[in-house]
Amino acid sequence: ASPDLSDLPITGNLDNIDKITRMQKVNWPQFSWQAKPGDESSRLYQIFAKDISRIGYDDTGRIWSIICPQRGFSSDILGTLMLEVTVTGVRGWVDEPSQSAYANMGVEGVIWIEPTGNNVLAKALEKVLDSKNFPFSKANAVRVKGHAVGKPYEE
Repeated sequence: ASPDLSDLPITGNLDNIDKITRMQKVNWPQFSWQAKPGDESSRLYQIFAKDISRIGYDDTGRIWSIICPQRGFSSDILGTLMLEVTVTGVRGWVDEPSQSAYANMGVEGVIWIEPTGNNVLAKALEKVLDSKNFPFSKANAVRVKGHAVGKPYEE
């Protein structure tokens, strides 16, 4: 059974960085979601690279921050399509003696294109389209809201 975290307030992921005294790697971070909300048979999974994420917590084990991954997909025409899982809220505990952790987090998918190298077409598109708020920079990224922490059917 999962521990009840409802007595912990949800905090902004970067709001309590000064309280972090300990950190550990997250091996093979995996995210899952229901493609059809409420239909468990529609659950999809995505695993990111090993050791790309971190959990920040204090000496009592209280989780204050989870740093999540970015993934890039290379395109010779446009550059690199970037996908980032941005944590918007977090609560949870780490229990070092039992080597376990449990957390709830709210997330947002962030997608943008980073032109790379000397690709003239990509650089021209970036110059024109980013100024019109197309996602050719992280500042203009497409943002896909996840659900509120503990409320899988609400943004």
